[in-house]
Amino acid sequence: MEEYIHCQRKLKDYQMKLDKLKQRLKSKLEKEKGRTLTVLDYSLELKTIRKENIDRKQIPKDIWNQYSKSSTYDILLVRKKKTDLINN
Repeated sequence: MEEYIHCQRKLKDYQMKLDKLKQRLKSKLEKEKGRTLTVLDYSLELKTIRKENIDRKQIPKDIWNQYSKSSTYDILLVRKKKTDLINN
């Protein structure tokens, strides 16, 4: 349990550092024409994404079925393989 709490605190510290670095990069990119920047082997792009939502409960079912759109995307799951307890 102590290790978990320790890791949780470290994660919080790293997240704060990451957020500060991300904000510095965003500020730099906002000043660039085209909002893109290439530095060494890295390419940075500041992209604005707009997402609109609607509450399904507030829309009649027939209208929801006719006009709703769904998105499909892949995610990568990394899991430790379960060991065979009988052979160990």
